[in-house]
Amino acid sequence: MATEKRKRKEHVPPTCTQVKLPKSRCSRKKFITAIARLAPEK
Repeated sequence: MATEKRKRKEHVPPTCTQVKLPKSRCSRKKFITAIARLAPEK
């Protein structure tokens, strides 16, 4: 069961969910923070 939960998380990462819901301001802020953390050089 633990493996199934892990596979589900890998299938739908949190970044994908944030990109799919850019309407919310909170989601947009979180998405920007995620990008800054993933690529602080950019």
